[in-house]
Amino acid sequence: MIGERLVALGLAVERPHGFGISRDGRELVINVLLHACEGIRTRVRAGGTTASLQMREDDNVMTAAMVYDRQPITDYFRRIDGNQVAGMMVVERDPRRFFFRLTKAEARGHR
Repeated sequence: MIGERLVALGLAVERPHGFGISRDGRELVINVLLHACEGIRTRVRAGGTTASLQMREDDNVMTAAMVYDRQPITDYFRRIDGNQVAGMMVVERDPRRFFFRLTKAEARGHR
């Protein structure tokens, strides 16, 4: 169900054994985070990195999480409405949390 929602938002693609982050979804998240979090630019740069979608617990709530394969980063997602997703980036061994909002391109008038 969560994977299907992320596919509908363009953040994921269906694969034979589940869901994976789409290139557009990965680039969007990385670009948003890099521009919003200049202080961690070198730690977040994830050129060519792939990620997997998993269900993880955050604040006692099961939520979709994008776990990067070669970076110490996990992004947690929660649906705001049919066009928006709230995200929280967690970098291992960093107590800070970085928050972002993703909006479906069609909802902003882009196709």
